[in-house]
Amino acid sequence: AGGGGDDDDLIMADELELTLRCPLSMLRIKDPCRGKACNHAQCFDLMTFLEFAKRHFNWLCPLCSLPLEASDLRIDPFFNKVLGGVSEEVDRCVVTSTGEFRAVTKQDKKGGQAALGVSSAGAKRARSESCGGLDDAILAKAQRAGPPP
Repeated sequence: AGGGGDDDDLIMADELELTLRCPLSMLRIKDPCRGKACNHAQCFDLMTFLEFAKRHFNWLCPLCSLPLEASDLRIDPFFNKVLGGVSEEVDRCVVTSTGEFRAVTKQDKKGGQAALGVSSAGAKRARSESCGGLDDAILAKAQRAGPPP
């Protein structure tokens, strides 16, 4: 181990596998959301989270457990493109560092390479643009769900 210039500490994945199902409901995500301070690419479903938070008084990110308020929630437009770019039957997809995404197929799970080839904008650019705030209608629903305890 050297001092300074080692690239060993920085590991960039060429591909990231995402589930298109909400971790709370296990249903397909409709409005992909995460907290503005969350560092993960994975999203959860906005309305499912709001219903869960209201019912259980739990305003923590279901993926990383960071505290959330309604004003912290962000819809991810890139994740929306992914959802729209694969069939409704697809549960998982892979996003590459160049922003291309494809469905994870049964063959992929067995170690094969065949998959749908659907591309989108660059992943880095899309990730940085994905933190736009909620629109007024969604924010109003979030506020009606109640504040965090």
